Order: sequence, then C-alpha cells, then structure tokens
Amino acid sequence: MHTRLFTVISELYNNALAHGVLPLDSELKHSPDGLEEYFVLRTQRLVQLKNINIKLSLTYEPTERLLKIVVRDSGGV
Repeated sequence: MHTRLFTVISELYNNALAHGVLPLDSELKHSPDGLEEYFVLRTQRLVQLKNINIKLSLTYEPTERLLKIVVRDSGGV
C-alpha cells in the first residue's frame, strides 16, 4: 500500500512541476528526439525558477477509509 501511495504522490508532484510550474508539453516525449528535448527544456527551466511552490495536502478520514489529496502550484516560469 505504501508503495502505491508514494507512486501516486510522486506522480502528482512531478505533474505539477512539469505542467504547472515549468509548462512542458508531454507530447514532446512521443517524438523520436522529443524525450531528449523535453529533458533539455526541463533542465533549462528548472535553473530559471524563482519564488515558486508546490503544495500537497493530504487528509485521511479513517472512518470512511478516504484519502483526499490536493495539489496546488504557483504557476510557471
């Protein structure tokens, strides 16, 4: 269970970073040279970051066995 939760949270964080903060297009990864271009752009944009944030909020309701995850990011470069 912990492994699946870690995977979900990691994916949510990475999506907020890639699409919310760095505005990267996932379609790049589908072309022959796109994956390399994606990571070059990602690295360039990470270096430029200033005053951004990604907030993850987790709330667990044990009686309902419900986990609520909210992700907010400050927007892009």
